[in-house]
Amino acid sequence: MLKESHGHADDTSAAPKLAYTLKEAIAATGIGKTSLYDDMAAGRLTAKKRGTSTIILTDELRRYLAELPNAEIKS
Repeated sequence: MLKESHGHADDTSAAPKLAYTLKEAIAATGIGKTSLYDDMAAGRLTAKKRGTSTIILTDELRRYLAELPNAEIKS
């Protein structure tokens, strides 16, 4: 159960992640910084800016990953 303090919840560990920093997106996906920037420049991935920080919304990152081409595994 969350405890309220001055109108704010004290425990944010149960809150869903709404966005990733670029560093977090790289760690979460295994896709490199250059590839992510290339896809942002090409319009395949949309990022947001908050001051100097670049963030990628969770839903956008999921959409981007889902739209990557399927791997063709050859035996």
